[in-house]
Amino acid sequence: MAAVEGMKALKGKPPRGKEAMKDRIWHDLWATAEGPALCSVVHEVIAALDALDEARRAHLKAAGKRVRMPHAVEVERRRAVVGNILANLLWFHHAGHVGRTRVIVSLAHHGRSMYRPPVFGQLSAIMYALEAAGYIVLHGADYIRWRPTISATTRLACLFDHSGATVADIGRRDDEQTIILRPRATYDKNGRRVRHPLVDYDDTSESRAFRDEMARINDFLATRQITLVNADGVGAQPVLPWRLSRQFTTLDRSGEPAPFASVLMHGRLYPRPDFYLNDNTARSRLRIDGEPPAYLDFKSLHARFAYFDAGLEPPHAGDLYRVPGFDEAHREGIKRAFASMLARRSNRPDFNDEVMALFPEGTKAGDIHAAIRARHPGIADVFGRDKTLGYMFIDSTIMVAVLLKLADLGIPALPLHDGILVGQSAATTAKTVMEHEGNRIARETFGFDGAWLPVDLKPIAEAPEQEPEDGEAD
Repeated sequence: MAAVEGMKALKGKPPRGKEAMKDRIWHDLWATAEGPALCSVVHEVIAALDALDEARRAHLKAAGKRVRMPHAVEVERRRAVVGNILANLLWFHHAGHVGRTRVIVSLAHHGRSMYRPPVFGQLSAIMYALEAAGYIVLHGADYIRWRPTISATTRLACLFDHSGATVADIGRRDDEQTIILRPRATYDKNGRRVRHPLVDYDDTSESRAFRDEMARINDFLATRQITLVNADGVGAQPVLPWRLSRQFTTLDRSGEPAPFASVLMHGRLYPRPDFYLNDNTARSRLRIDGEPPAYLDFKSLHARFAYFDAGLEPPHAGDLYRVPGFDEAHREGIKRAFASMLARRSNRPDFNDEVMALFPEGTKAGDIHAAIRARHPGIADVFGRDKTLGYMFIDSTIMVAVLLKLADLGIPALPLHDGILVGQSAATTAKTVMEHEGNRIARETFGFDGAWLPVDLKPIAEAPEQEPEDGEAD
């Protein structure tokens, strides 16, 4: 009976969003064991795995079977993979992830890809070996279509503590891909996202230019002091090395390599690690060059893009997501509904359950749809024309320009889609840079001289969560 109930739970509709990820993060393929303390743990774990291998070979020899010794390249690859796995688990052990204990992994066999380090062909075998040696627990998928997860055993946690390894011992591979191409998302009949493999692409002058921009930003961030104040407010701890990637979207879902030049959609920036920007508590504990962060955000950015697209000036410089008939408590719902109307390819008046949950019970989707169109009659023809991915490319282009300009001024900034975090003393300068670069690029893009993008300084608690990055090539 218990087994039957377990299968029912497995087949049930899984939780979504933050609820689904509350105790886990994606396996970071590019993390490495770099500091001496963590390298000592890797050495001890490798020695234990070697002892198990030697015992297995002795058993095979005794049975008269042929035994093959590993090649040198296999030994080095195993050392790299073990270092990567331990680096991921050490992050949990010392980075203050309250309630988070698992790393999402994929044990599927992948072909070569520009998004995966070449050493990971042995990943599944090494995972099983680490479990057999008592260093990790490999958990099966909680739901159909979910992936297995791993967590550290007490034995491994004690090794971390005894060695003195901390987050400062974790590094990153230099060959990490920062320009990523994803197929456009599709959804099944239950509204669940269908995962498609990342697309290997043929480099062009454009993709190389994008990659050079990301290298300039990442190299600058690597020189700055970005720390996390301890939960008790006493002292600070280092964070993992920052690495920003830029993710573009293509309409082609064939999975075949394609020239990059035809792709001008999405392009938003995603940080690695993203935990510090996704978690409200951690975000408020960030210190940028020793200062608490200030949050700067473009006002109603995509709504303004829609007006520029129509050749119009927005009706006012304030919040364009205020709609008569809906009070302040429903502002987030209006914003989400507005975004949905821009993203669609039709003007069908309905919204998903997540949007409708932001309104009082009994509210009709048609009434929300009609209220937004009535408040913004000038852009009625822009709704339902699949604009969002194109607008994301524009806002990401602005954000890259802002980060590069701030880097030239010696000001580190961490992106939150169409907003940034900077040290509080740099807020005024950063606001000026955002408005200047935003206005310049908007006018060039839309050919509309009246384009103007105001920027707000907001409380850090109002900073949005980054939409989750999948974190791994399928």
